Amino acid sequence: MQLTLAAHLLCFYGVANATPIATPNVPTNPTTTVNPFVKGYQGPGVYTLTILSRGLRADLYRGGSKPNTPIYGWASSGPGYNANQYWQIADVGQGQVIIIIIQNGTGTLFSAGSGASDGQATNCTGQSYPPWRKEARWIVEPHGSTAAVFRSVAYPSNVMDVLNPNLPSCGFDTPVQAALKDSSALSQQWELQVHL
Repeated sequence: MQLTLAAHLLCFYGVANATPIATPNVPTNPTTTVNPFVKGYQGPGVYTLTILSRGLRADLYRGGSKPNTPIYGWASSGPGYNANQYWQIADVGQGQVIIIIIQNGTGTLFSAGSGASDGQATNCTGQSYPPWRKEARWIVEPHGSTAAVFRSVAYPSNVMDVLNPNLPSCGFDTPVQAALKDSSALSQQWELQVHL
């Protein structure tokens, strides 16, 4: 099921539209808009997000709906279906998106965490934030022709990252973070696969 932003707002917050928020710290270069030329990105829809460095997918731990539910890099379910790994990407204007887990029906948003400062790593969590909260907003940027980078609106120097993706000790429950951007880091490059 795909929710439009208006349907999401009406269903979970009782309003049909959101007041745009000012984002003065977000870079305004051309790569900060929702870019239809990112490989695999076809605009708003349902996607899996797979980290290039390890083949792990962004996964809301046990499909939890409680605040601060961890988001991990988890083994791909392959041709099977793991509802914890399917995310609705919805355009909220200003070149920004929100990412909603579709499995639990609660409107849980993919959040960059809270209480951190720009450039400081913070664990990504599932939150029941209203969609105008900066912590729940992302900017989809291309990385070459093969991947996307998700930049945090709340922490513009940070992007979605998988913690220590190359260490042998990392298992399938590798935390997803918002961490300082490193353009060479495969742990920050995501492959998007649309699911209709």
